Amino acid sequence: MRRFLLVLMVSAMSLPVFCQSPKGSASLYNDLSDKLKKEQIMNALPLSLKMYRIYVPYFWDAHHRVLSKRLIEDDYGIKVLGFLKVLISKGNTEIKEMLTPLYLWGKVRYSTDSVQVNENFSDLAEYLEEGTGFANSKAETYMLMTLQELEQKPFVSKERQQQALEKVISNLEACACLTSTKMEEVNWSERAWSRYLLAQAYHYRFEHFDKNPEYMALAAEYSPDVRDVIEKQAFLPDALMFTGQIELLKYRIAYCSWLDEDGNHEEALEEMAAIAFAYPSEGNMKFLIDYYANYGGEQGFPIFWQAYINSKGTEVPNLKLRFSKYHKVNLKEKSNKWLMFDFWGGWCPPCVKEMPQVQAFYHENLTRGGVPKLMFYSLSFMSEDLSQFMEENDYTFPVEEIDRGALEAFGVSNFPTKVLVTPERKFIIIPHGLDWKLYVENYVML
Repeated sequence: MRRFLLVLMVSAMSLPVFCQSPKGSASLYNDLSDKLKKEQIMNALPLSLKMYRIYVPYFWDAHHRVLSKRLIEDDYGIKVLGFLKVLISKGNTEIKEMLTPLYLWGKVRYSTDSVQVNENFSDLAEYLEEGTGFANSKAETYMLMTLQELEQKPFVSKERQQQALEKVISNLEACACLTSTKMEEVNWSERAWSRYLLAQAYHYRFEHFDKNPEYMALAAEYSPDVRDVIEKQAFLPDALMFTGQIELLKYRIAYCSWLDEDGNHEEALEEMAAIAFAYPSEGNMKFLIDYYANYGGEQGFPIFWQAYINSKGTEVPNLKLRFSKYHKVNLKEKSNKWLMFDFWGGWCPPCVKEMPQVQAFYHENLTRGGVPKLMFYSLSFMSEDLSQFMEENDYTFPVEEIDRGALEAFGVSNFPTKVLVTPERKFIIIPHGLDWKLYVENYVML
């Protein structure tokens, strides 16, 4: 079977709007990150402690995101270890818990002493007993990295390695972000991180401990879905450490190929649909359409594809929107049309920057020919002088000012955000930082 070609462009297009950080913390974060990346690492120590006192989330991000990357650079990793040792010794209990797993992985990486490696491995395994380490120690991440190091250092028994891997998996699968049935209770960043690590862990289990196809299937199942791609910044540093590249769907692709070669075309079709749903490039859509033509059912592909998208969507909230005196939208009313909502604000530079593209899409959709399959609506949040803004820029798409309740109903926390609603009234959030037009056009099949 021909291989899927996936190119996931990664960018920081999303804009967190509700996160308030203390004054001066952003500039301190940039200064600290700069010193951690360069040869001035020991000069970063006072800045690190100051960052911790001012704003712990920035402290956590700077050290895990920057130092984990530098630790694998052999010419710099030893200096990183030295810095971590001093920082942990001068910090409090929280700093110790937050950074020790990172330090222990580094110790294993640069040690050639069997006794020391076993001690470091045991210490790291103890951190797994405390439960999932998201936004704290990231013990699961660093245990997986340690297992990779041990491939070249057979100092720790395979039995102990497998026990540690199973503990990583059990920690992640027990996370409330994977078991909760209430969307408003889910930490989506933690979900994205946990699922990516589970994909990596099950793939590692299949490759190094047990060639059971079930583990290959689980690695595929936990590969990033559309919701995870929205929160990709939560796991991209881990992806780069594990593989050196960003191939978010590699395990799903591998499993799909295996199913096809094994003659299990029905399951292969489902995996292929999952790949196209996560990233609906022209190539992925063509592979899916061709495969469906050969191995799909009697119903046409558009029916199959719309049913698949509905199966991945979430029930729309009970909202009524008024775009003019004569134009109202009741989300609970089913119709034969798709709906698209663009959540934005006039205070948001990325939102304002893409408005000409949004206007062009709106006009193109209206003039495509025939009756439009898709209705486009713009939802503004906390924009000043909205009517004046629309008039001065000759924007003609329907717009309404909304309150925070509408944002929360859709789970929107970043701007701009595009939401697509099916005729059956299930909604999908389009990932940030990717080509939203690509998603909309290939989901709706415009």
